[in-house]
Amino acid sequence: MTAFDFEQAEGRLAYTLTNDVLFHIVMNRSQRCLKGFIASVLDIPFEEITDIEILNPIDYGSRIDAKEIILDIKAELNHTVYVNIEMQVRPLKIWRKRTLFYSARLMAGQDVGKNYERIKAIRQIDILDYQEKGRTEFFDMYSISNRKGEVYSDELQIYTLNLRNLGNATEPDRERGLVDWGKLFAAQTWEDVKVLAGKNSIFREAGEIMGHAMTQEEDMLRRRQIAILDIETGLYEARSEGIEEGRAKGKAEGKAEGKAEGKAEDVKALMTNLGFSFEKAVAALNISDAEAAEIRKSIE
Repeated sequence: MTAFDFEQAEGRLAYTLTNDVLFHIVMNRSQRCLKGFIASVLDIPFEEITDIEILNPIDYGSRIDAKEIILDIKAELNHTVYVNIEMQVRPLKIWRKRTLFYSARLMAGQDVGKNYERIKAIRQIDILDYQEKGRTEFFDMYSISNRKGEVYSDELQIYTLNLRNLGNATEPDRERGLVDWGKLFAAQTWEDVKVLAGKNSIFREAGEIMGHAMTQEEDMLRRRQIAILDIETGLYEARSEGIEEGRAKGKAEGKAEGKAEGKAEDVKALMTNLGFSFEKAVAALNISDAEAAEIRKSIE
């Protein structure tokens, strides 16, 4: 097995941090990354987070690619706050209702009896990699308030970062470091990661963990990526008959062009039905640079 060398890494990332397994690995293995990201989102000094514990560490086993698995991160912050972080790449009409449900369940599930003063605050953080209809902001925070905008309670707050709206980030978003985190999550190449690593050692640490995971746990990441594409994004429904015909041709005749045709149709399906760029589609499908060049020629 080839050892990973961050300094020598170059070119397109085999997997990005929108792969929730890779995201979970980085946040599990680097307390600095987890604390740094949460501090930026909640707009609190890094040093104020004196204690943090992940409450749902994942056993990365054979079911990591299962359809129903939700790879969120639940953490307890300073013994007073529950933080729940989720990476979401599938467009879901019921996403906001689901977020409210999980946040409310996290609050209602606390064993406090009738001593409600012991209830820990909830901070739900959603990282979205799809375009929400009618939403253009990169970052926002939602809380319970009245018609005048007066806060009823700050015990439940929901934060959203939409990577598709990174270009709409505000100056306050930049000042608290959210833009750099967004760039890390959206990074497509090692060069992108290295630019961020040069600004903050936390991003260097994230890059090191990403690289080691891609080298040592590639099979697990690949299985999860397939699940994300085929299940989470509905790729099966998006495929046209031409994809199956291309694959059938490759299987029946053993011809490379049949397999290439199937991959090209996969790329077109992601671009047409899900709005992926060509570069993101080939990266998501883990297609080599040489194959990508041929596919680009065939679909232009």
